[in-house]
Amino acid sequence: MANAKDYKPKDSGILCGVVGMPATGKSTLILSAGEVGKLAVALSPKSELDRYAGNDLEYEVFWDDLWQPWAGKYQAGAFQRFLKWLAAQAERPATEVRTVGIDTGGAFSDLAMHEVMQQHGNDDPMSLEHGRAFYPHNQLMKQMIAVCALLSARGKNVIVAWHGSMREQEGIGDVKEIVANRQTGVKELRYEDKVMPVMHGSLRQSIAKDFSLWLHTKIDGFGAGLRYLVQAVPSKDALSRSRLPFKEGVNTAKLPNNFKAVLEVLR
Repeated sequence: MANAKDYKPKDSGILCGVVGMPATGKSTLILSAGEVGKLAVALSPKSELDRYAGNDLEYEVFWDDLWQPWAGKYQAGAFQRFLKWLAAQAERPATEVRTVGIDTGGAFSDLAMHEVMQQHGNDDPMSLEHGRAFYPHNQLMKQMIAVCALLSARGKNVIVAWHGSMREQEGIGDVKEIVANRQTGVKELRYEDKVMPVMHGSLRQSIAKDFSLWLHTKIDGFGAGLRYLVQAVPSKDALSRSRLPFKEGVNTAKLPNNFKAVLEVLR
């Protein structure tokens, strides 16, 4: 039987999520993982590839080229191909792949929704009765997280990048009563907005629990003194968190935007 005192997360596989507004360093964090070992990245949409051009890494781009609502075509399949690609990385030795990046998680959420909506011949999840689109979408995204957990268990790091947006986080922060319907006067409780991952459905509120590290990007300073950082502790706007212990004295609100550097300050 294994003893937990011998377990060193930074030497094993870490499942890391990184959330932030566009152009704040999410892809930079994934790229920096190449300093730890071989890097393979799943990309969607194709425009994400621009950030990785010229770097020594493997990549695969996933998109549904026959998803064309303007032409009445609703053919998916890219998300299932992505899951198979992701699972295949678990079978490769660490000498071939040490870290797997997924950029961006929200675009793969779109592809998962394509899988659901192709059965209904339209691209509007809200056109279906409540839950008929979002529940199966959430199940597909949970499959993605399950395969990421498998990769981590096989000793590989996984970094999933998410664009962020300000959304209500139920049960967190201050709450106030607002008028939800001016005609009827019906009121409801509204919680504070937090930076949350851009994806379909309410899963955005809970998906962070499946990650050992849930980082948020931040920019400090300006001009020549501009620095790209990540934070691993909650703040007023962001629900960053870590299940992993950091070394004493480390400022977890201003960590370098470098995956190797983050690993080095873990205990």
